[in-house]
Amino acid sequence: LIVIDDPLKDWKEAHSEAQRLAVWNWYRSVARSRLWDRPGAPGWLIVVMTRWHESDLVGQLLDAMYAGEGEEWEVIRLPAIAEAADPKNANPILREPDPLGRAPGEPLAPLLFDLDALNARARSFGSYLAAGLEQQRPAPEEGSDIMRGWWRWYDSVPPRFDDALTSWDMKLKDKEAGDFVVGQAWGRTGSDFWCVDSLRGQWNQATTKNAIALMAVRHPDIGKHVIENTGNGPEVMAELRKPAPGYTVSEDIRSQLGMTELEARQVSALLRRGMTGLLPENVKGDKRVRMRAQAPLLEAGNVHLPNNAGWAESLVNEASAFPNASHDDQVDACSQALKRLSRSVVSVGATPQRRPEKPKPGSRAVGSRVPRPSARGRSRFPMPGA
Repeated sequence: LIVIDDPLKDWKEAHSEAQRLAVWNWYRSVARSRLWDRPGAPGWLIVVMTRWHESDLVGQLLDAMYAGEGEEWEVIRLPAIAEAADPKNANPILREPDPLGRAPGEPLAPLLFDLDALNARARSFGSYLAAGLEQQRPAPEEGSDIMRGWWRWYDSVPPRFDDALTSWDMKLKDKEAGDFVVGQAWGRTGSDFWCVDSLRGQWNQATTKNAIALMAVRHPDIGKHVIENTGNGPEVMAELRKPAPGYTVSEDIRSQLGMTELEARQVSALLRRGMTGLLPENVKGDKRVRMRAQAPLLEAGNVHLPNNAGWAESLVNEASAFPNASHDDQVDACSQALKRLSRSVVSVGATPQRRPEKPKPGSRAVGSRVPRPSARGRSRFPMPGA
């Protein structure tokens, strides 16, 4: 019996092509050659490791097996949070049910790390690292369906947009655990698309309603709010449309959403009179098909995100791991927004002034911040505060 335990000790080694090649050559020339495997006396070889990289030792062994060029391996994958089997996934491992029979969303060792703790760890690691470190299914660092280098980064938004909307990806009815609710604010100038704000949380229906109203308050020039017409989407839209006399945002919801005192008063006033401009989106096709339809816009360099915004980094990380990330809610909200805006012909406000020069492919400013609009010369589409 030979046991190989963590042949790559950390992220730095795993992301060194030279180190990965050294481990692969050591395995073939040293470890495998020492295994006695004779009739009547079978040998065993076990590899236990953190999946830091898609082409680590386990990745190379499985690639060879799937290509019919390597030995047969039994794969035991124990993600920190159980995932549903996906029979259509290109990765054979992800087609299999959980080996412990856990339901999707169930933690591996709840006495050590419950679901809240695991979600907090994932947020700390970021989507890309969490996919490998916690869920044991590393994604290509540069992305698979959506490449990291396709996104463009900006320091200030255009003074006017041709069209604008908020896009909301909803969740199963009134469950706080599991998937996230994600709302994003987008604008379009010609063939360019600008994401300027995002809200994300594992909220119940009441908090989700307030989040949609909060985004509308923060971006008063946006009159269209596209909401996924699944899960609790229809109920949320019905509540938002109906005036709620006397409504006041609770302190708990205000805390969850990070509202200022002024925003809480504005949200309360909006919900008392009811919201307009709510547009249901009836999704068609699976998530991957919907995102692939918008991929040419990103590949052409027409989709822009703000520099030094944590939520923008989170979106890029999730998109790079898509469709194998533990969450895809930000990707869904993004594809929904791009679909609507790319088909729109309605002008919002005045015709855009001179458009800013598009950044060169791969360009990205360092050490800058998205400016907060001043009271004088305030943009048509104001950015939220830091």
